[in-house]
Formats: sequence, C-alpha cells, structure tokens
Amino acid sequence: MKEKIRVGIIGTGFARTVQIPAFQKCEGAEVVSVSSAHLENAERTAREFNIAHYTDDWRETVRNEAVDLICITAPPVFHREMTLFALENEKHVLCEKPMAMNAAQALEMLEKSREKNVLALVDHELRFLNGRQAARAMILNGAIGQIRHAKYNFRAPHRGSEDSPWNWWSDVESGGGARRNRLARFRQLALVCRRGDFKRFLPTANARQKKIRRKIRRDASGYN
Repeated sequence: MKEKIRVGIIGTGFARTVQIPAFQKCEGAEVVSVSSAHLENAERTAREFNIAHYTDDWRETVRNEAVDLICITAPPVFHREMTLFALENEKHVLCEKPMAMNAAQALEMLEKSREKNVLALVDHELRFLNGRQAARAMILNGAIGQIRHAKYNFRAPHRGSEDSPWNWWSDVESGGGARRNRLARFRQLALVCRRGDFKRFLPTANARQKKIRRKIRRDASGYN
C-alpha cells in the first residue's frame, strides 16, 4: 500500500475552498496537480497551496504519472467525459455531485469503473458531518419513531440575490439548478438515514425563487 494517495484536481472553484484544503489536512493524501479551464486560476491555486503541477488541460492532469486519484469539481455537464477518461487511464475517481446529467450516463460511468477495477465515488461529503451521523443513529435506533414524512428546506443567500451572476450553477443545460443539486443532497441524506422504502419525492420552488431565476436569466449576458 502506498504511503500517500496522490491527488489530481480538476477545477479551481469549489475545489479551492473545500477539496484542496481538506486533502491537505489528510496525512495520507497529497495534491500533486491542479487544472482549470483558465490557466491563471490553475497557477494561482497551485501557488496558494504549494501544488507542484498546474495546467489548463485537465487531460494533462489525468495523464500525469504522479497522480493516483482524480477529484472532479467541474460543472456536471463535463463529469461523464472526465470520469470515463480518468477510468480509461486507470485512475481512481472522486466526482462531485450531481454525478452525471442523467441516469444513463451515471450507469456508464459505474460500469466503466467495474471494468477497470478502480475506485469511483460520488463526493457526498456532508453525510460524514457529526450532526448527520447523530441523526442517522437516532433514526435507525427508532429514537423518534417511524418517519412518515420529511420536509427539507434549502436556503442559500449566495443563490438568492437578484444580483447573482449567471453561471453554470443556474443553468440546467450545464447540470445546474437548485432542484438537481439539492435533490441530490436530500436523496442521499434520506438514503443514509432511511428505515424503509420511499414512496415519492416532491421537490418545489417558491414564487420568489422563480421570480429571481427569471430576472437573472433575462439579464444574463453570458457565462463567467
């Protein structure tokens, strides 16, 4: 077994504030490469975290012989292509959620990981938070009885402002949107904590959220 797992990062948005700092706190992990569609972002991130290699070509990070595991934090529309390429190169994969644009893509990614016999995981990191682990234990132990209905409220100030710039997170064609992203979180949490089968999910958006989305889309001049 290797002393350290050497990690290659694709993306410098969420990865810069979450994944990279987390990996650097793990004694058994080392981030050795980072890539971004914008070379200046890759360079800035590499200098900030003392990462040896950076590039604006994510395939270069995947092919890097020093890399054991690829952490994918790009927009979901790219997840399938990046994951399949990493698996073909026999690299383990940790992919941000949503895993893919649809179930067919997700199944293709899963089957490729089995074919190559390498690890492929979806980065549902919140399931390991102390509060969620405690909630899981209470539910599975029957401390609050049989659950018949659960309501999950998602509130995020950074997505609720009419001044928010239009980017992939708000674009359903790129794999964004609160429904797709939050439903993935809620469904995963529910699966972890469940004591029986689910009958149905009913995701909804309130009138204010719909109004803000329409305004942001109308004012959008392009992606950033």
